[in-house]
Amino acid sequence: MADTVYENVLLYDVYGSMLTDKQRNIFDLHLNEDLSLGEIAELEGITRQGVRDSLVRGRQTMEDLEERLGLIGKDKQLCEAADELEEIAAQIAGKFDKQSAVLTALASQLRELL
Repeated sequence: MADTVYENVLLYDVYGSMLTDKQRNIFDLHLNEDLSLGEIAELEGITRQGVRDSLVRGRQTMEDLEERLGLIGKDKQLCEAADELEEIAAQIAGKFDKQSAVLTALASQLRELL
């Protein structure tokens, strides 16, 4: 997984609770409060390098969890399946109204679960 803000946020949302309290706090300050490494270092009373190291170790922990558990990948697959159901429902709408309505309802239920 490439190191983008979106991917960091996604990993943190899914696996953040598995980090140490300190890592979780640093990730929260960096991702949610949009603080720089220097600002976090000042708040936490550690060096900028210490903040960076904590972010790198935390990200590695979360990537390892994703590799083992695959929760983000499974969520993506379910979203794609819901998209496919909606597309099929749209294609058969008018020809098979009842089946189309069932597929649309299934897609909606799948999205609610997500």
